[in-house]
Amino acid sequence: MNQLIHIQKLLDKYWDAETSLAEEKELQQYFQADNIPAEFSAYKSLFIAKSTVLNATISEGFEANFLAQLETKEKISSIQNTNVTTQSQSAEIKKLRWIAGIAASIALILAVYIVMPQDSFNGFAFNNASELTGSEHKQALEAYQQTKSALFYVSEKMNEGAMKAAEGLNKIPDLNKTIEEIE
Repeated sequence: MNQLIHIQKLLDKYWDAETSLAEEKELQQYFQADNIPAEFSAYKSLFIAKSTVLNATISEGFEANFLAQLETKEKISSIQNTNVTTQSQSAEIKKLRWIAGIAASIALILAVYIVMPQDSFNGFAFNNASELTGSEHKQALEAYQQTKSALFYVSEKMNEGAMKAAEGLNKIPDLNKTIEEIE
């Protein structure tokens, strides 16, 4: 009876995450026995499973076999069309591009606001281009070209990132299959 009280106290500590490693080992050893009281029988499978997981080992050739199969899968997938994505992946990529486009637009607006002095906004006629002098018109065209090239650069980098993300997403099913084959 004294042992049952002790085990109950250990279980209470265990559920409160206050047990030491030695106390957890004691619980595992206790639940390895065949004659567990009915009130503790529900915990037996938990501690047996935990003990099994803690004592599990990976075979010596597992890593080499896994890497070999992964390389084979990568070679096969590189031969196949890697640009095919599922509808959910395409939707996620479109959503990410949309969000990134909004973020880039906001960043561009903030950059223009920070870089241009406030006086230039007050003295510059935005609504009537005919009032621009030759040098102001030239500066406006240069700013437009710089903005355009910056936006093309950002767009190019975003497209590269989206393609790399799509390639990574395409490899996930192959990796899951490889792991299942190894197990």
